[in-house]
Amino acid sequence: MAKNLRSRRDDVWKGSSTRHMPHLANEEIRTQTFNRRRHEHDKVQKALAEAVSFE
Repeated sequence: MAKNLRSRRDDVWKGSSTRHMPHLANEEIRTQTFNRRRHEHDKVQKALAEAVSFE
């Protein structure tokens, strides 16, 4: 039971491209997380810069 849940979740995470190359999956997930965090960070910095320029 638990094994089935895990494999389905892994398929959702990795997609078909890395299913047969599991050693790439962790790197891919790390890159996605990093890019998402950097994108959010850029949005925050941009909003801060605009707020400062209005004063």
